Parts: sequence; structure tokens; C-alpha cells
Amino acid sequence: MAVHITTVGTSLLTNLENAPDQPVRPWAGWRFGAELPSEQDAAAFLQGADPRQASAETHTLHAVPMLEGDRLTLLHSDTPEGDWCARVLAAHYRRRGHAVEVRRLAGIGYDAGPFAERGLKALVSAAFDEIRHARDREEAVTLCATGGFKAETAMMTLVGLLSGARVVYIHERFRSMVEIPPLPVNWDSSFVERNAAFFAWIDEEPRSIGEVRQRLRGAEQGLAALVDEHDDGCAYLSPAGELLHKAFRERSSAGPAPVWPEASPRLPEEKDSVSSVEHHRPDGWRRVVDSLTRLGCVEHVRFDGSGDRSARESGVASRDAQTGILRVVYVAGDRALPLVVETTARDETGLQLVESYVTRVLRSRR
Repeated sequence: MAVHITTVGTSLLTNLENAPDQPVRPWAGWRFGAELPSEQDAAAFLQGADPRQASAETHTLHAVPMLEGDRLTLLHSDTPEGDWCARVLAAHYRRRGHAVEVRRLAGIGYDAGPFAERGLKALVSAAFDEIRHARDREEAVTLCATGGFKAETAMMTLVGLLSGARVVYIHERFRSMVEIPPLPVNWDSSFVERNAAFFAWIDEEPRSIGEVRQRLRGAEQGLAALVDEHDDGCAYLSPAGELLHKAFRERSSAGPAPVWPEASPRLPEEKDSVSSVEHHRPDGWRRVVDSLTRLGCVEHVRFDGSGDRSARESGVASRDAQTGILRVVYVAGDRALPLVVETTARDETGLQLVESYVTRVLRSRR
């Protein structure tokens, strides 16, 4: 199973009109400050809309993709519009059978002061909370950083890089999903480790500016830069300080997270060498191939001429960690489709991550 932690913007409200063959938004032409549309109208629209055009969030989750049994966490801004979009999206994915949690990010809004002081910290804290919860349940984690403010995208990317979580993004003009590559080396957490007592102390409760300044006297260079002084007379960790503190705590409690293999530079359509001929193919085979080619670390998917066409259960038939090749079979009814899936994985840990995901794709009914 997997959890998809998704920032939510307002594209569901504000996207331009869809293609001629798509349903028209009942609230077309809506502007900020106007009354929010009916959630019932929005539900009906999403039911018939192409997810790639409905909103930034549905586009990304379609590309990831969300599979049967996956959970969704929606992180929305502290605004009426963000709250409306999150509620509508949550209801839509619950109707599709997914467990959904909605979290409001206090301070994420249209006021620059609270956004910088509290909003980005709230985002970091919520994201790491969800990552820790998912790893306790042994779930894969994907951070979907498409929706919301640009600063949220940047911060979610940093959360992913420091935690080892998969990060994906789709710009409205992109044809396919971009997977943010993991850091090629582990980040040096020794600075946070050396100053762990200070990070724990300032995070425990509000501390007065005077207390914090006193504590910072003679402190290691760079520590003061991770503290912000606020108008309430207290000093707090800055968003960057919160990010480093949470990342260090996550690493200390769970150990270094396994890192996904690097993404292939190929587009999904360039990875697909499976013939489009439908004859004797199991139902749902196109969905399976499309899902495999959208995974960043997959390089090539092709028919396996030597594979077992009499198989009765979908799954991985064989694997080679040195070459990153999986031989798999997809079964629906009495028909089987054997495939070769070439990946960028070159070690056991990386291939295990890919194999787990591929197995879920093969066995999902959605």
C-alpha cells in the first residue's frame, strides 16, 4: 500500500475551460471573492471530467497513479478556497474507495507575514508527521507537490530530498509527470546532531526572544540563522530550521530511508514497446502498461516472448538486481500478458522498491 501526501491549490476552481469533449465547469468564470460553487455541482463535474484536465491534484494523482488500497492526505491552505477544493477532492476520492485525510496548514494564505513565519513550518511539520505515520505502517510515500503556492512546491521538494520520499510534480503544460531525483549523497546531519539539545529546547514550548538570544551566545556559527523572532515576543525555529530538525528526528527514529532509483530521461510513450494489438490481451492490460511507464525509474516495457502465458496469477516471475530487469506477468480472467520491465535500479534495495510498486500495479483492479 502507499500514501500520497498532496498539497492542494485552487486549480479546481480556476483552471481554464476543458477540451470540447469534456464537461463544462458549472462555475466557469469564477473569480476570487465570489461565492464558492456548490459542492454537489463540483462532485458531478469530477465524476465525468478527465482527471488530467480537472485540476492540478487530479492530474498528478492520475499520473502517479493511485492504486486500489492507497491512502490520500490533502494539505490545504488556510483560505476558504483551499478548504473548498480540499473538501471536494476528498469526497471525490472517498467515493472511489480511498481513505482520505484532510489537514489545514495554518498560515498558508495570501498574507506574506504569516505565510513565511508559520505557514511553511506548518507544511513541514504536517508532511513529516504523515511520512512517519506511513513508515510506521510500512507504506510507500509519494509527495505530490503540484498544487498550491510555488513556495509549497519548493518546501515539499526539500522534505522529499531530506527524508528520501518520492517527490512528483506536473506543470499544467507538461505532457507527463516529473519525478524529482533523490540526492546522490546522504545529507550531513552532524550540525543538527551537535545542536540537538538546542533544537529540542526551542521546539518544546514558546521561548522569549531574550531567552533564545542568551542561549545563542557563543553557539555554533549558523545556528542563529535558523531562528526567527516574531511579534509575539518569542523566537521560533525558522522554516529551514524546522525542516532540518524534523528531518533529523525522522532519520534518527527510523534510520536512513531507502532511496528510489534515479528517474529515466525518457517520456512514458518512449518507454512503451508493447504492441497495441488488442487480440488475446487480458482486460486492463493498457492501464497496467501505462502505469508502469509512468514510474520514473522504469526505462522500458516490452512483451516477453519467453514468458509464461499460462500463468494464473499476476506478479513478478523473476528479477535481476544487477541489471534492474523484472520479468512479470499480468493476468485477467483466463488470459495472461508476460512483460519485461527494464529499470534504472542497480542494487537489491532499489529493485525491492520497484518490485513492490510493480506488484501492486499488476494486482490492482483500478
